[in-house]
Amino acid sequence: MTLLQPARFAQFRLALSRPAPLRRVLSRIWHAHLIWQQRQSLLTMDASLLDDIGINRAEAIAEAARPIWDVPQTWRT
Repeated sequence: MTLLQPARFAQFRLALSRPAPLRRVLSRIWHAHLIWQQRQSLLTMDASLLDDIGINRAEAIAEAARPIWDVPQTWRT
């Protein structure tokens, strides 16, 4: 997984200081990007890492193929 670089975090914090409607839109875009990143990282994991998190290669591929809006309710902000 990719760590959040300080420069990108600073840009995100600046965006959060903007008016509420824009802030909500930017926040949703940011969360969608993070979900996409996490799902794509599953594709790069080897079998031992996937086994550590309790899934196999087929499940990782299926998870990575899901649309970004298809997340559990507990993930939604």
